[in-house]
Amino acid sequence: MGDKDDFEGLLARIRDAEHPHYGSLCWNGKSRSLTETVLFKEDGNHEPDRVIRDRAVRYLAGLTPKEREAADIVVVLREGSPVRAEIRAETSELSPARLRELRERAGL
Repeated sequence: MGDKDDFEGLLARIRDAEHPHYGSLCWNGKSRSLTETVLFKEDGNHEPDRVIRDRAVRYLAGLTPKEREAADIVVVLREGSPVRAEIRAETSELSPARLRELRERAGL
């Protein structure tokens, strides 16, 4: 098994299903990165706007200052409500396991 930041590590993550459920793993020739899409609101979900906003805030507030600095975060809004976030980061800075932990803590 390769080092956590090499190409063999990318293969190991795929083999062991240690990757985002919705997103991508990337290799730039030197290091791995990932993009994860986190859904705050599913299509057909008719929850109140406040519930969806609270879910989004719980997830994003769980990121540490170091993780916030390392990640590119895009929050997608629909009709004024946050429906999903796309998180991009080097896997050495923000691992799939950590993203899974954030989803669980936020109730996603």
